[in-house]
Amino acid sequence: MSPLMRRLFRLIISIKGQVISIIVVMALALMSFISTHMTAENLQNSIDLYYQETNLADLQVELTRIPSSAIYDVMRLPEIENVQGRISVEVPLIVDDPDENVRVKVVSVPEADKNINALFPIEGKMIQGETTSTTVLEQFATGRDIGVGHQIRPYINGREVPLEVIGIAGQPEFVYLMEDEQNLLPDPEKFGVIFVAEAMLAGMTGYQDSYNELLITLVPGAEASEVADILEDELDRYGLRRVLQREDMLSYSMMEEELNQVRAMSRVLPTLFMLVAALIIYIVLSRTVKNDRMSIGIMKALGYSDTQILMHYVQFSILVGLGGSVLGIIGGTWVSDLFTQIYIEFMNIPMLEMRILPESYLLALVITVIFCILAGIAGAYKTLSIQPADAMRPEPPTDGHRLLIEKIPFLWNRIAFSWKIVIRNLFRNKRRYAVLALGITLTFGVTMVAINMGSVWQKLFDEQYGEIYAMDYTIDFDGMKSHQTLREIQQMADVTMIEARIEMPLEIRHHRERKSLSVIGIPQESQLYQLKKPSGEPLIMQDGLLYLTAGLKKSMGIQKGDQVLVRNFLPDKDDFWIEVGDSVLQYLGFNGYVTLSTMEEKVIEADHINGVSLRSEEDINRIMDDAEHVRQVQSVGQMREMFEEFSELIVVTIGILVILGGVIGFAIVYNITLISINERMMEFSSLRVLGFHRREIFRMITRENALVSFLGVLLGIPFGKILIKLMMDAIATEVYTMPVEVGGMVIPQTIAAVIVFVAIAQLSTFIKIRNLNFMEALKNRTT
Repeated sequence: MSPLMRRLFRLIISIKGQVISIIVVMALALMSFISTHMTAENLQNSIDLYYQETNLADLQVELTRIPSSAIYDVMRLPEIENVQGRISVEVPLIVDDPDENVRVKVVSVPEADKNINALFPIEGKMIQGETTSTTVLEQFATGRDIGVGHQIRPYINGREVPLEVIGIAGQPEFVYLMEDEQNLLPDPEKFGVIFVAEAMLAGMTGYQDSYNELLITLVPGAEASEVADILEDELDRYGLRRVLQREDMLSYSMMEEELNQVRAMSRVLPTLFMLVAALIIYIVLSRTVKNDRMSIGIMKALGYSDTQILMHYVQFSILVGLGGSVLGIIGGTWVSDLFTQIYIEFMNIPMLEMRILPESYLLALVITVIFCILAGIAGAYKTLSIQPADAMRPEPPTDGHRLLIEKIPFLWNRIAFSWKIVIRNLFRNKRRYAVLALGITLTFGVTMVAINMGSVWQKLFDEQYGEIYAMDYTIDFDGMKSHQTLREIQQMADVTMIEARIEMPLEIRHHRERKSLSVIGIPQESQLYQLKKPSGEPLIMQDGLLYLTAGLKKSMGIQKGDQVLVRNFLPDKDDFWIEVGDSVLQYLGFNGYVTLSTMEEKVIEADHINGVSLRSEEDINRIMDDAEHVRQVQSVGQMREMFEEFSELIVVTIGILVILGGVIGFAIVYNITLISINERMMEFSSLRVLGFHRREIFRMITRENALVSFLGVLLGIPFGKILIKLMMDAIATEVYTMPVEVGGMVIPQTIAAVIVFVAIAQLSTFIKIRNLNFMEALKNRTT
């Protein structure tokens, strides 16, 4: 081992406390990178394999009715590989609790060897030709504790149908189980999917030799949008409702959003921790080079070159970084496995498994080495300017000068002696304390993002389902009804306010972009849909305009005043152009909104509605349980219950981020304070001789850190707001629009958390002060 290498290990041992703090921060950086990066890659690979094994459809066509003989005509269309018809209906499920509203989507399964959207066996048998049995989707079976051998009773076409559960399965179309675009939070207790034999469902629903959905796979390389255009023209006579490309399918799009968010986190958090680790390395090396001034001069006099000495200190940075890398790789692999298990439970991907990805490790090591080399060079570059002859002498003291406040005797004379030392020291070491202030700013920003996340989700849900959607219930009918239905509902229940609504699946096109979505027609001066602009101002609707959510407009490149083509899937109804109005603030999901009169004019006939919104203190679910022509009743109260369950995951995430912010704050304050103590040994020893107690010296250091922390907090408030906006923009999509404003209690809570972090780090340094041998420092002073 070379002399420089032996010296390097002695250096690491001599400042082991600071080295450990750097290793911890570096390990956290790599752990967050490896866990999120590996999880995203494993998730993507597993999803792709699952979709391939189960033959996920490239296109899904919803129709009123298409005869089975017409499928052969569809098969002959260009670039279509295979077509499969199926029957799909949504019906109530009879359960023991009469007040519980549970709905299931009943999907037919053909007797074919290789199906499109095939079932993935989990337990028991898959449905084939049985007429009194069913296979249940795994999420629904878990949510309602349904097992093989149990009996369930869907209410199909006016009668209760007892079915024996013979199997539990996964299905690629329902990896992320959602009822529709309005219910983005999964609720497997209230909504599920069951699979039955095609012949049985056809007989019960009147779809003999016909279907209401087509599943289509395309030849490799085919353009899905072009095939969708052809299908829309060819299938219009069969009551075409919409053609969904794969990216428009709810489960698929939600999985893509989850992947994008995990990838975004794999970039943001590790970068922040790497910057903190590099900052600490820079501080430690700068101080070490300063203390090693004479040793550097001796090494140069012995013949070591500037490059060798510089690399000697850079090796310190690399070794510490590699030490953090080992812990980060081990911890990141474990956390990645934990994340994978969470996704298995949350998203029910049966083929999802944890795989070690060497490329993730390699990328982490490369990033570590780059950061450490840059930090090492920045911290040790001063070695290049040290001359051997100058290095043999102590570094000359910097020129002293009076502070501005010292020139004001009226103020300066009234300041206590200990505070004068504090103030002078802050201005004497401006760079060091500027770095400390920067560290506190980073800590404040990370902690503020974490704490704000809880208030953001609460605000998001309260505003969307309390202010924007101001109803208690929405009722959807199984077909078009007249406005007379409103009076009938008012006779059945005590309703304080009721409004008609029309919700239709339409497709909008803008240049080459297209999107299938639900467009809702509401009264022009609706009281139950309090729509807002993204700025928070009330949205005043006008006839003849289409209002789209802000995220959807951004993803499609639509501006206010643009004309978009609306594809109308109703029979004998033409497509039409419509002007786009202001953006709509909607945090969850994406929709279009028009006035009722516009919907009646352009989409359907007058005096036709397919739903109502209402306010009522009664249990509308129970009242409408036996009502005819009611497809479903949705309750805002049930949505709140779903959010309470979802918020448990948010609390865990917030806790993790707060801990990470605390680690950043502790590491920076601890290192800066230790450096300050080591550099000021002579000063503290002199104060001890003058009669200062250890507690008074500790109190003096605490005051210095408190003043700098105060500055860091002041800078952290605007930095935190910027970081929140960047984070919200990074995870915002057409499905999620996150509010960027900061909650009223977020800043006070963040200040309290940062004070705790700084206090813990400060108390850790008190042990160092208590154990210092001040008399030894005086004996060994340089004369």
